Amino acid sequence: SHHSKVITQYLKDHYNLKVNHCCVLEPSFNDEDCVYYICQSCREKIEVKSKATLKSLWLLIDQDPSFPFPNLHHKRYVLQDCWRDRNHPEIHNAIRSILKKMNVDIVELEHNQKDANFCGNFHYETLNEELLKEMSNYNDPTMHDYPEDLKVRLMEDYALQFHDVPVITYCNRCTNYLRLAHVDATHLLDLIFDKM
Repeated sequence: SHHSKVITQYLKDHYNLKVNHCCVLEPSFNDEDCVYYICQSCREKIEVKSKATLKSLWLLIDQDPSFPFPNLHHKRYVLQDCWRDRNHPEIHNAIRSILKKMNVDIVELEHNQKDANFCGNFHYETLNEELLKEMSNYNDPTMHDYPEDLKVRLMEDYALQFHDVPVITYCNRCTNYLRLAHVDATHLLDLIFDKM
C-alpha cells in the first residue's frame, strides 16, 4: 500500500533501519540484534525464533522529537486495544501519548489495556448467550472454521459498544474484523502517515 511504502522510506531515511516484510517466516536475527516491530504476529514469531531484543515501533515514533504528527483537531475516536498486547503497558502508554500529540479525543473502552478482550477472529469474548451457543458448535477458538455470517454477527455484537463513533486500532486483525461489521476502523499507522 501507499502507506507501507511511506513508512518504509521514513524508517530508512530517519533511522537507517533495514525493513523486513511483515510476519517473516524465518527471521534471521542474531541474539545481539535490536528489532523494532509493529505487528503482534511478527513479535510472537521472532520471540520463538531468536533472543534478539524486541522494541515496539510505537515507542520509537512517540519518542521522536521531530516527528511530524498530524493534527486531528480533537476528533473523537474509540481506541481499540489489542488482546495480544495486554501484557505490554509500554505500548498502551506510547499509543495514548501519540494520540495526545495528534489532538485526538480518546473514548476508552471498558475492557482496555491489560483487560483488552478482542483481537478480531484470534480472540473474541461475548456474554451474548445466543452467540455463545452457536460458537460452541465449533472446536476452533480462532473462528477460522466459522461461517462468514456468524463471524459478521459476532463482530456486529462486539461493535454495539462503539455507538457509531469511529475506531482507532493498532492491529491488522482487529482492524480487518471490525470492518466486517462495517465499523469505521482506521489503523493508527494510516492516520499518522496519511499526509506524508
